[in-house]
Amino acid sequence: MDCRFTPILAVCLCFTGAVGGKDYSTATPEGYASLSAQGLDGTTGGRDGAVHAIRSLAELKQHATAKAPAILQIYGQIKGPPGERIRLSSNKTIVGIGSDAAILGPELHLIDVSNIIIANLTIGDSYDAATYENGKGPDYDGIQADGCHHLWIDHCCFRKTNDGLIDLRKGCDCVTISWCVFTDHNKAIGVGWTDATDFRVTMHHNWIHHTNQRNPGFDNGVCHLYNNWFQSITACGPHARGRARLLVENCLFEDVRNPLRRDPSATLVGRGNIFKDCTGDQHGQPGHLDVGYDYQLTPVEKLKSLLQHQSGPQTRPATP
Repeated sequence: MDCRFTPILAVCLCFTGAVGGKDYSTATPEGYASLSAQGLDGTTGGRDGAVHAIRSLAELKQHATAKAPAILQIYGQIKGPPGERIRLSSNKTIVGIGSDAAILGPELHLIDVSNIIIANLTIGDSYDAATYENGKGPDYDGIQADGCHHLWIDHCCFRKTNDGLIDLRKGCDCVTISWCVFTDHNKAIGVGWTDATDFRVTMHHNWIHHTNQRNPGFDNGVCHLYNNWFQSITACGPHARGRARLLVENCLFEDVRNPLRRDPSATLVGRGNIFKDCTGDQHGQPGHLDVGYDYQLTPVEKLKSLLQHQSGPQTRPATP
């Protein structure tokens, strides 16, 4: 996946080479979304539920709110009014079929739900310059989640929403964001809006480029970032705020201002990262943070080629 930024138009251009697909009816996430907690043994989405082919906004809204587990296969572009909320119930997989699958305009809205997989989609295009002033507009996110747990966001491309690309609020726990592209926007990923300190988020193998702030901005909880590529970022990279505890390892930072930022009350441990043409804060603290799961690190020197071709929506995800 090559989600390159151009000054006139930001688009997601997908390579069509032989990139392996992923069967989300059997696949399991890495990181915190894989953990057994709060009555769930990892994140399985709509596994063993009915499979629905989705080609319209009406079909998506109908099946997304149904109570039964389900796998919703998105074909082509689903378009709707900017900021219209598509509410999801628990135990759902929403997966794009082919690299052109997209949800453009509406926000995926998750409130106190669990066991959700969102995969292989381009999400965004709700930005409205007429309502966007002083860095903020109406609260249209790509994904907005409040009080959720066991959420896996995989192989998606996020661009040009009216507020955040992803907002995880009010203690969302057991979340993994993997193999995604975040581009062409002010606020990428915000996590927090709560006094809780025990929620956990993993971000691995993401390509975040041509953004400004919240890459992520992380309040109070625990975040493990590994093997992410941060490129051409104008405000700051990962920002540990409040009582946050962040572990950032084997990440590549290129042309990033303040690649590692930490409030005095927060912890940010950095190890194995590479910084190229960066300015400002770029020194993590020494120390050790136990993330509580097994994982394997990709050598940093291999990240560029890997993420250019394998992050974001893929041409051939295996269908359930």
